[in-house]
Amino acid sequence: MQVQAIETEIIPFFQPILSVEDGGIFAHEVLARKKTEAGFESAGALFSSESELSDEELGFLEERIWKKALEKLKSSPDSSRLFLNISPNRLYRELENERIDSFRLLRLTREYDIDPNRIILEVTEEEFSGSLDSLRIAVDLLRAYGFKIALDDLGSEASGIERVGLLRPDFLKMDLRLIRASSRSPSVRKVMEHIRDLAFSLGASVLYEGVETQEELYFALEGGARFLQGFLLLKPGPELANGKEPSLSIKEMVRFFHEKKMEQMKRELAFERRVRVTLKEFLDPFPILKIANRYLVDAYTVFRSSKEIHRVYITDSKGTQLSPYYMRTGEDSFRETSHGIGKNWSYLPYFYKQLQDSMRRPEDWGMSDRYFDRDAVKDLIVFSKEIEQGAYVFLDVTAPGLH
Repeated sequence: MQVQAIETEIIPFFQPILSVEDGGIFAHEVLARKKTEAGFESAGALFSSESELSDEELGFLEERIWKKALEKLKSSPDSSRLFLNISPNRLYRELENERIDSFRLLRLTREYDIDPNRIILEVTEEEFSGSLDSLRIAVDLLRAYGFKIALDDLGSEASGIERVGLLRPDFLKMDLRLIRASSRSPSVRKVMEHIRDLAFSLGASVLYEGVETQEELYFALEGGARFLQGFLLLKPGPELANGKEPSLSIKEMVRFFHEKKMEQMKRELAFERRVRVTLKEFLDPFPILKIANRYLVDAYTVFRSSKEIHRVYITDSKGTQLSPYYMRTGEDSFRETSHGIGKNWSYLPYFYKQLQDSMRRPEDWGMSDRYFDRDAVKDLIVFSKEIEQGAYVFLDVTAPGLH
């Protein structure tokens, strides 16, 4: 069979993927390139949903690229690995219509005598027309044969958290747009941090692709990158890279990142010590008045003790608010509202962690991670402590700057 719609030569190019752990080349992503009068250009559009090629033509073209790539891999050291792109629809159709041991890539790895452990199937961001449970079954079968699984462009519209949870990938590839936006948006940095934590909880590694500037590389490291890919490091070529040093040393950048993180940690520790000293000196014992089951706070004393304290309220051990809600409105002013009394705040992610800290160290103040508060329009850190049996005070404190 010939692919009539393809008149130009299509060959694989290999984009090196570098390891943050040792700075070396971990694997290569296989990219399709077409030969033109000006040289080789991307042929990725041929595999998009807008392509005019039939499913049969796409399958033929894809397999031809895979064969050429596997030929290169066969003659390389056993430590070399390839990321091969496949759409979720094509992946499921192959496994639905054929026996698992007839799957093209499994057949090809046997033909070229290549261990499937050296192949990472990169499921692209294309919308999937079937059920995710069906896709999960297909992925689990391939994983049983030794293939690794990566999800491409995490954060794009088509790749959702549900897909991550069901497929349990070995690698999460972060969308380039998230990296670029992160340098301008603190909220996007938070998203990156949560994706990092999600990957860690699933046993997956985070891979950032399309890194083109040192700033992007820094934010990728901040977002938990274990692997990196992009023109800043090594560009794709027709041969597997030989392990030479990239244009920018990963080890040097990791060292720079470490120094910056240490400076940030020292600022945060200084902030924490300062707040704790203030709380011990001015708010021990905590200034409250109890009337029946209701608590009143001497908010004037609280806000005067530190200009960084933004809010204060008291709950019981179940998270039910027992006091009015006091919020700073100016340097020496605050507002008291009672409409929150009786509401439950245990859904807040830091609530039970703070409760546990109080049980672990009842004499000390618990401290949350920073979070962005939409009402205050700034990052806050919550300090909390059990002030009477079953009564907990929560202080929302303005967090220090990140840089």
